[in-house]
Amino acid sequence: DDKAINAKIWPAMHVRLSVLFVVFITLQLCSFVCCQTDPDEIEAFLLIASTTEIRKINFDATNSRAVVSNLQNVFGLDFDYFNDRVYWTDVTCGCIQTAPLSTGSPVRTLVTGLREPQSLAIDWIHNKMYWTETFADILKQSNLDGGNIRTLVSDVDAPLGLAIDPQRGYLYMTNWGHNPHIEKMNLNGSNRQIIVTDNSVMPFAVTIDYFESTLFWVGASNALNAIVRRGDLNGNNVRTLVSSPYVSNPFALTQFGDRVYWSDSVQHSIVGVDKNNGTSHVTLTGLHINRPTAIHAVHPYRQRGESLCLLNNGGCQQRCEESFYSHYCTCNSGYILNSDQETCSDINECSSNNGGCSQLCTNTMGSFYCSCIYGFTLRSNSRTCIDQNECASGNGGCQQTCQNT
Repeated sequence: DDKAINAKIWPAMHVRLSVLFVVFITLQLCSFVCCQTDPDEIEAFLLIASTTEIRKINFDATNSRAVVSNLQNVFGLDFDYFNDRVYWTDVTCGCIQTAPLSTGSPVRTLVTGLREPQSLAIDWIHNKMYWTETFADILKQSNLDGGNIRTLVSDVDAPLGLAIDPQRGYLYMTNWGHNPHIEKMNLNGSNRQIIVTDNSVMPFAVTIDYFESTLFWVGASNALNAIVRRGDLNGNNVRTLVSSPYVSNPFALTQFGDRVYWSDSVQHSIVGVDKNNGTSHVTLTGLHINRPTAIHAVHPYRQRGESLCLLNNGGCQQRCEESFYSHYCTCNSGYILNSDQETCSDINECSSNNGGCSQLCTNTMGSFYCSCIYGFTLRSNSRTCIDQNECASGNGGCQQTCQNT
C-alpha cells in the first residue's frame, strides 16, 4: 500500500537529499572560503596597459586578449588577484577606474577630478590604493572604493613609478625631477628615505621580487642610454643588469619567476631577461599592444601574504586592529588591555563611584548593572532608585490604613 511504499522510498530519498545538501553547502563554502587551486597549478600571465585598452598575454606571447577596451588614455595599472579586480588610472579623464579582472565589465569609476594621475599601486592586504599625480608633485592614497582620499606626499619633484610591499609595510617611489632618485617610505607616507640616487639616469618604474627581497628599476637619460638595474630593498648592492643597446625606450617593468620584464614603448613589445645576470634575452612581439605604459605579472605568488589580524587574530585575545604597517590589540567595551598588549581583563565599573549607581552596583564580565534595595524601584536611566509606594497597590495589603515610608 501507499504507507509501505513511502516507508521504503522516503528513507532513501532522505539520504540522497542529505548528501545533495552537504555537497551544496561544501560548494558554497569552497566558492567563498576554502577551496583554492594550488598556486603552483595556476598559469601566470602578463597584464599590460596599452593606451586605450588593457590586455592579458601569456608569457610565451600567445593568447593575447583584451580585458577592458575603449578606454581613453590608460597610464597606471595594478590588480587585486584574490578579489578579481583590475585598477587603472586614465590621464585624459583624470580618474581611477576598476573592473573585474576575469571579465572586464562592468567598469566603475572610483575617483575623479585628478590632475593627470599616473602610476598606481594596490595594497592587497590593507585594502588601500596609491597613485602619483606627477605634474602636481603629489602622492595620494585612498580606500579601494575611492573613499577617504589623503595626500601623503606633496613636496616631491615629479614622482612617477610606484611599487608596494605591504607584507613588510613599505612603498617605493621613483622621482625623475631635478634630483632623480628612488625613495622608500612607510605605507602612511612617514619615514621617507632616499635609497637610490643616480643623476645620470632618471628612474621611471620600479618593481619588487618579494621572494628574494630585491628591487628592480628601469631608467634612461635619453633613447641611447637606458638601463635595467637591481639592488636590495634598502638600495644597497646596486648593479646594472642590462643596458643599451639591449634596452631601449623602457617604461614599465615587472618580475616573475627567474625573469624580469619591461615594456618597450617604441617597439610596442615586452622584453625579458634573467633576473640574476641579464642573459637569456627574449622579446615578445605581435602582442597587439600600442605604447605599453604599465605591465604586471599576474599570479597569486605576486600578492602573497595576508592581514596580520587574520593569522590567529594577530595574537590578540579580543580585537585586532590594523595600522598602515603593523597591528595592535584592543579590547571590547568593559575590558582593559593588559601590559602584555594582547590579553584583556574585565573592568570593575563598580569600584569607581559605585558605577554611577545610587544604591547597589553589581559587576559582571565586560559590564555591570545597578539595582535597588527592597522598597525602591530603578528609574528608566538604569542608575538611580526611587521609593516605591507600596500603599498605591492594594492598599499595601493593609486592612485599614497604609502609611508609606
